Amino acid sequence: MPSNQSFLSSESRAFELLSNRIGVVYINSDQIIESTQGIAQDLSLDRETNIVSQPLTESFIELFGFEDTIDSILNGELPYLELQEVNRENESGGIDYFDFSIYPADDKESSNGLVLLIENITNRGKLMQSTVQQRNELKLAQQELSQANAELHSLNELKSIFLSMAAHDLRSPLSVITTYSDLMMTHKGDLNEGPFKPRYVFSRILEQSIWLNSLIDDILNLNMIEQGQFPIHTEKIDIQLPLIEVANQFRQVLNNRNISLKLNVEQNPIWVMADANRIKQIAFNLIGNSAKFLGDSGEIEVSVVADPDENKVDLLFADDGPGIPEKQQEQLFQLFYRTPGASKFSGTGLGLYIVKTITERHEGTISVFSKEKEGTTFKISLPISTKE
Repeated sequence: MPSNQSFLSSESRAFELLSNRIGVVYINSDQIIESTQGIAQDLSLDRETNIVSQPLTESFIELFGFEDTIDSILNGELPYLELQEVNRENESGGIDYFDFSIYPADDKESSNGLVLLIENITNRGKLMQSTVQQRNELKLAQQELSQANAELHSLNELKSIFLSMAAHDLRSPLSVITTYSDLMMTHKGDLNEGPFKPRYVFSRILEQSIWLNSLIDDILNLNMIEQGQFPIHTEKIDIQLPLIEVANQFRQVLNNRNISLKLNVEQNPIWVMADANRIKQIAFNLIGNSAKFLGDSGEIEVSVVADPDENKVDLLFADDGPGIPEKQQEQLFQLFYRTPGASKFSGTGLGLYIVKTITERHEGTISVFSKEKEGTTFKISLPISTKE
């Protein structure tokens, strides 16, 4: 059985341990500190000055503003005051946490003074802060995961729509090619007579073959863009040459549809660091887009305008087609976007998105100017090369 001496030793050890975690401040009815025990002195704002005989709120600024509440405790109107998780910077620059509690010193007569109990709860406070931080991080991760799932679901829906559109759009030119080829093979009599003259038939087959090739390129390009593998191989080129090549490919097909294609270029080369094949893609998409909406007649004009002062060159693709409503223009370059009036035309909704991607990969910009019934102009601005 333990001796009285061992009990006293254990009690002293308990008080010693508590004194490292607990502080006691005795306060008179005038809110002046009369004495302290434990860690109370070490928590004063001025650790070098004894806080006895000092006003309570001057030594413990956390209690500033609570003077009326403390008076209410002294007057017996309130039983106590508690401030939880008060944080203070310690001498090493870290943060410690404390609970402050003020009670009457005499449970029978509150006006006899008060007791401020200070408990160091740093370990618990840090654990709670860590728990809150982990909970917030988990909540944020859940929100990001939920958003990612929503975006993935939306992307899957868009891809399903795109595949349906692509299947339909690929079928249309293939059907025309098959039909005209079959007519040419099965037509009896002189091929130079009637509606199936070779030049007309072959121009229709060529037109649909070009469009079919464009659709396939769009699909392949989208796949590369999504995988971050959209290669741009730049070299110093005369930006006008790829435009001339594409215009020549289109001209005969457009002439058969009573669509004139004008090309305005400058006499001297305009040097740009660019991928010639990608510039052809831009021209093919924009000229093809204009031709699609013009119907059986109209005019397309492609112009190259150098601006040495601004160190740029503008590629302008203009048509006198139906135009695009202003409210739809901001969405033109979005993936899979098609204007409401485009539903009767073949198209994947990828062309302008790819044009914008290629332009930006060349450090250029794209803009559109259009009015209903007055036509549309797309402007591609690219930096002029300064390399010798």
